[in-house]
Amino acid sequence: MSHFQTEIRRTLLCTGAIALMMTGFAAHAAQPGQWNVELYGGWYFAGDLQKLNDIEGGLDDTIEALGIEPGDDLTFGGRVGRRQAENWGWEFSVGKFDVDDAAERLERKAGVDISLWLLDLSLKYYPGGGAFFFYGGPGAAIVDLKIDSNSVRVIDDSKTELSGNLGLGYLFNVGESAFVRLDGKLRFFEADFYKAEPDSEVTVAIGWNL
Repeated sequence: MSHFQTEIRRTLLCTGAIALMMTGFAAHAAQPGQWNVELYGGWYFAGDLQKLNDIEGGLDDTIEALGIEPGDDLTFGGRVGRRQAENWGWEFSVGKFDVDDAAERLERKAGVDISLWLLDLSLKYYPGGGAFFFYGGPGAAIVDLKIDSNSVRVIDDSKTELSGNLGLGYLFNVGESAFVRLDGKLRFFEADFYKAEPDSEVTVAIGWNL
């Protein structure tokens, strides 16, 4: 099975499992014209670290060759959007993820820290006009790389790359204007030293319709 198929299956399974646990909540659908804001947190499934050989002052080997893989870990962020019509809406999201959690130490006492800032602009489609939706669109991934060697910062680099995202979600009513959002997303982008092929994330958000 390809990495792409694995990420899709993992995202759908995680999203479906949480949805089943929350079926006791009533579905909540925002009215056309309503704005909404959300704060979210969840789990991010990271992609592949790429060769650092070509980076000036970088390492002699790839991260993979030294036995360090990007770690799946917590992610968090916020969203703002609007339901323009019964079946259509849009949203803008900003998220943060530490790829390696500043975790491991390389040979020659070098430390690598890679973090992602993730910006997505998505168009949302509500089939049937209810609380279930699909979404997708363009975005940007800001990939920050820091390498320390013997307690000295030798590389502090940042790349901004175009990205794309596809996802699905469901809304659950927890109050007159508040809701819980369950969400699964795939994200595609590539930088010099990091590749999402794709990355995926599963999140839960608390939000409010305004």
